[in-house]
Amino acid sequence: VRLALRNVMALILMLLSVFTMLIMFNLAYALNKSSEYISGAQMEGRYYESELRYDFMMQALSEDLSEGQSEVTTYSKSACELQFGKKKDSMLRQTVGAFDESQKLFELIDKKGKVIPFPKEGEIVVSEHIATVYHMNQDDIVKIRIGEETEELKITGVARNAESNCVYMQKEQLKQMLGYSKEAYCGIVSNAVLSDEDALVITREEREKELLRNSVSNQMSAVIVQVMGCVIGCILLLLAVALNFNSNLSDMRILRMLGYKTKEIRHLLVDVYKPVILVGFFLFLLPALGVVKIILNSLSMQIEEYLHFETGVGVNLLIFGIIWIIYFAIQGLYGREKRKR
Repeated sequence: VRLALRNVMALILMLLSVFTMLIMFNLAYALNKSSEYISGAQMEGRYYESELRYDFMMQALSEDLSEGQSEVTTYSKSACELQFGKKKDSMLRQTVGAFDESQKLFELIDKKGKVIPFPKEGEIVVSEHIATVYHMNQDDIVKIRIGEETEELKITGVARNAESNCVYMQKEQLKQMLGYSKEAYCGIVSNAVLSDEDALVITREEREKELLRNSVSNQMSAVIVQVMGCVIGCILLLLAVALNFNSNLSDMRILRMLGYKTKEIRHLLVDVYKPVILVGFFLFLLPALGVVKIILNSLSMQIEEYLHFETGVGVNLLIFGIIWIIYFAIQGLYGREKRKR
């Protein structure tokens, strides 16, 4: 331990490399799993084959769309501002949506996979993105502002399958705040593929393709982060090993002259940082996971998309194994070069 502490800079670099790789590899894993989680969640509870989105409020459902064998339901959406926090001094611009309670084409699903009842008057359901990033919990009271109208609503659920920046309230209460009739709507979902010249039509297949594209993008980001983590970790470990060897060269020569074997010298002067890596790994594991959560929340706020945090014992054991292998590989290569010289 004294020998390890003697070269403070090498010790710092060694611990820094462990901390950096823990952050980068866990971040890459979280980004990769997040893309899978979001893709799956965004298709849950959606039993419709097509969605029609209008840029303006329609006053009544046309006969062409309402007639026929297919099941059709309308929904309403509007821009809104959420005020939250103890003093309701934090403001967040979001989208509020509302569906009929009786329809069966769309359900809100919670984190455990259970169906959340659609909000009644005075209630609101928020997305997992909003709840996680802005620390909102069930039973919290928030203020919602739509135009000039403001209401206080109670959070009755957190939906994992909700769109990232969307909250849901009772349809009648939303229309009342907007000042529209009960028949007004700005979107339609159906279990058949519908078409309308005035609407943007999104089929189930198109939605799945879009989610897949986003998933591939996140996975590419994860690969880049993994490569960066490996490169930075390798550089820091290389510097630490180099400092250790260079500072102990004279001691190695003296021990050789005294008749010590190579294995004994290695054990005395080179392998002293093995416990440092082990202690550093367990010491920095929880802080590194905390940093990853902060990074994901910060990114979620910036890109306005939910980035789900996930880790596991297996992935962290794999990270430890990677660090261990990299350390021994660098140590072996550097030691061989020094012996050649």
